[in-house]
Amino acid sequence: MLDWNRMADFHTEFWNDPDRQEHDVNTFDGEWQISDHSLIPQVFHNFIMEKFPKKSRLKDVAIDDVNRVLNEAWEGPGSVGKVIAETHAMQAARRANQ
Repeated sequence: MLDWNRMADFHTEFWNDPDRQEHDVNTFDGEWQISDHSLIPQVFHNFIMEKFPKKSRLKDVAIDDVNRVLNEAWEGPGSVGKVIAETHAMQAARRANQ
């Protein structure tokens, strides 16, 4: 059986690894100002969809809302692990309520 907690730990550790490439999304230091859905980094897709559970597609979420939730969660370089952990927590809460 799939161990969701172990998977969440693995994803968080992967993104928090200091040996990761220096030019990936985890090094971004600024405010998100994404202008198009096609420019949203893949690693954030599940996070955004969990934030907007009534939307069926990523493109159904307004780009202003995408930027808002990313900026609320983003704390600077190294924040991808935090976003991944939040994503898994939201997924676990949703599964517990099913």
